[in-house]
Amino acid sequence: MDRMAAAEYSPEQQKEMLARYDFLFREGTSPSITEVGAAEPEVLLGSDFFATESQKLAQDLDAIKVHMEKAAKERAAETAARKLEMDQMKAEMADLRLAMLQEREKLWVKREEIRKQQANPTPPSLFP
Repeated sequence: MDRMAAAEYSPEQQKEMLARYDFLFREGTSPSITEVGAAEPEVLLGSDFFATESQKLAQDLDAIKVHMEKAAKERAAETAARKLEMDQMKAEMADLRLAMLQEREKLWVKREEIRKQQANPTPPSLFP
């Protein structure tokens, strides 16, 4: 109270601020603070108390591991299939390129034969 007066709080402000703590001093209220150990003896929890929960968590962990291994195997199979498909595409592209080069060579030979058969052969420099 002296500090509040020194801080120049009016009596109304002092009553308002102190009214916040009335619930601590009312009659008939049970104290909110209890002495520890007064009611029942202390219970020590052993590992058997948590055994069922730890078993459940271990089962969940095993299920997750199985799921992750299955997913990894599926991804590996998909990757192998994709790699095989890519290798097949590369081989097909190489075959097509080889066929194109052979066809171009045949056309070039045919063109040369036609050019040589002409009465006035066109010089090769005019051909692209």
